[in-house]
Amino acid sequence: MLEGCHAYVVGRDEEHDYSLMQTVGTLGFTSLSKLFRKGVPRVDKTRPGLSFFLVHHQLEEQAMRSVITAVRCCDSDPVRFAPLVVFLDDGPFELVLRYVRFGFDDVIILPERRELVASRLSGQLDREVTYFKTHDYFGPDRRRMELPPDPSEEFRNGRRSHTCYTIIRSPDKGVRILRKETCGSGPAAADLLAASPEAIAARGEEL
Repeated sequence: MLEGCHAYVVGRDEEHDYSLMQTVGTLGFTSLSKLFRKGVPRVDKTRPGLSFFLVHHQLEEQAMRSVITAVRCCDSDPVRFAPLVVFLDDGPFELVLRYVRFGFDDVIILPERRELVASRLSGQLDREVTYFKTHDYFGPDRRRMELPPDPSEEFRNGRRSHTCYTIIRSPDKGVRILRKETCGSGPAAADLLAASPEAIAARGEEL
């Protein structure tokens, strides 16, 4: 299922890069590479097909913010709608919720069987996925998790303008936007690309 997809591996250091590559290297990805080069996330916007961004949770906070910004604020749809997945050692559920609010598509707790990890990653493909964009968030619908009430998500009740995207991702065609709707009666949401580059990660840190 993952054949034809590329995976960017994002670890805290060489050891974590190697650990993640060992974890995902047998899952069927066509190619793997490290995202950081000389301390800066480098995304190839011209790469055909679909790329995954696989992040180790022990990545330093500022580096994780730069990864989220590089992906979600990219002006290329195949990149900004790409699956962004964090791998977490066993920990409290509150930590899982924190990463969901950051805008990760999935949080996978390790160690886990190879088949299950492959299934979780493949679950990002060939199905409709809903993304929301407001003035301070861009990412998957966080209502897929039973999150505590979040006052920043006023768009749920129509009090804030937001854009809803319905997308589908596939290894051969990359990202396709099936529907785009703007809703809400509040002030118009600023274009995310014109907003502060730290907006997404900063929202996650505040919650």
